[in-house]
Amino acid sequence: MRHPSINLAVVLLLALQTCGEISYAQVPDEIECARTFGLEGRALRILLPLQGNERLASPVQVVPNPVRLIYGTAVRPGEGDDNGSVVGGRFLIQSILSATPRLATELPPGTAGPLPVRTLSVSRDYRYATASAGFSVGGPAIVLDLPQNRILRVTNEEWLSEYRRQRDLFFRLFNQALSGDPAAEQSLAMLGMASIYAPLRNRLEAGARRLNESQMHTLASLIDEWVHDNLRETDHPLAIVTGGGSFRRSPTISAEVSGDGQRYGVHVGREVIIRDTQTATEVSRLHFYLNPYQELPKAIRFSFLSGSNYIVSWHVGQGTNSGRLALWDVDSGYLCHQTKIVPEFVRGLPHAQSMSVHGEYVVVSGDSNEGNVTEVWTRQREITGAWNASLHRLKTFVAPRDAINYYRPVDFSESHYAVGRYDGRIEIYDIRTHRLVKVLVNGHNSPVHQVRYDAMGNQLISVSKYETAVWSLDRSASSIRLEGSLFEPIENAQFIPGEDDQILLQTSYAEQVRLYIVDIRRSRLTTLN
Repeated sequence: MRHPSINLAVVLLLALQTCGEISYAQVPDEIECARTFGLEGRALRILLPLQGNERLASPVQVVPNPVRLIYGTAVRPGEGDDNGSVVGGRFLIQSILSATPRLATELPPGTAGPLPVRTLSVSRDYRYATASAGFSVGGPAIVLDLPQNRILRVTNEEWLSEYRRQRDLFFRLFNQALSGDPAAEQSLAMLGMASIYAPLRNRLEAGARRLNESQMHTLASLIDEWVHDNLRETDHPLAIVTGGGSFRRSPTISAEVSGDGQRYGVHVGREVIIRDTQTATEVSRLHFYLNPYQELPKAIRFSFLSGSNYIVSWHVGQGTNSGRLALWDVDSGYLCHQTKIVPEFVRGLPHAQSMSVHGEYVVVSGDSNEGNVTEVWTRQREITGAWNASLHRLKTFVAPRDAINYYRPVDFSESHYAVGRYDGRIEIYDIRTHRLVKVLVNGHNSPVHQVRYDAMGNQLISVSKYETAVWSLDRSASSIRLEGSLFEPIENAQFIPGEDDQILLQTSYAEQVRLYIVDIRRSRLTTLN
């Protein structure tokens, strides 16, 4: 259903302009903007039901069936308070044409007190979402059923056990070694567990890579005994523990839903607990350790890959040491691969996110000695097996040294990915060959900080501080540009699902966020005529 357009005297000084056409990278074709259109009758202001001391804390996202807005907020102590302190936060769902929320819920306080809602993750079918304060803050997380506008559950804390962690790590080492992983076999030998491993390996049937049920029970008993003795010998406080006892509660840090919506992960301490979205049944646990005695650096974020089959975690570097990416098999909990990433993050934490149509690609950005670096990673698809899956770097982009705090934005369609540039251009790469195939020009006069495809991959939105361009990649329509006022910078833009000739525009004005629906169809018709 089309949203009605109304004549509105918008404070924002906006104009629609036809943009330069798409030019192939080999012969850039820079065509000047030819015509200008007034925005009157093309924009509709969206009102948000925020309190006087409440501000948006997360980007606004649009979800379909029916079209609604979802977002998180931060509540300040009072109006005009700008010292960064908060007294709470809310998650809201509202209709795109109504200021009355369909759902408004406060985020429960964390161990350090009240928290804002800064991080949202949404499954690709828009069925489920998670909302939390984010990795840098921590605190409770909410799991939501979006079509029903209801909360499925709130997770404040999880049970952890040092004994279980040790047991899980050893058990996985054994299974990886029996599956043919030479690194796991070497680790067992170094840990003095060869006397347990060798008999089990010799008892495997010819060609078998897994233990039968009886052998699994035997292994579990042997590991229980070994871990118990090891803890006692090192005067570990859990030395008297046997079985799975001595649990402790640990607060939630954040949560993330898988792309297919089937699972969600809860980050707690140095573990991620994977649960079934509908039933909350535990699927597996990922322990952020290379082996039982060597920790990975502190994790700052994780994201699902390949639906809900794999997880990639980002680990911050220490000092001038590079950060790391780690790939995990969700069903088994195996650490499949870990690798250094180019950004050294010597000036702060990395900006890391997963963005792709099928959840197959990961984008990591951060500081390095060469400048601000953006890397595109994926999983090696031709490699099979839980323990030998690995990550592969597809492309590295480096921003100019004078581009302070600028990281090149990336987004994916099924066949291409788009990369914004500091000089205002956008590059389009083939997703199979990684060859530069197109360059979009004359759409921006300042650095591009966001690119986003529509659902079909035929259109692309690009955003800079004062311009938003809508590109027709298949040339079925004209490409247009929306210019903003110096007093109202553009922060975010996205296509409205099911209405790809309408976009949602997010701007900032006097510390307030404003939202607009912009009808781009009328301008294209005028241009083509």
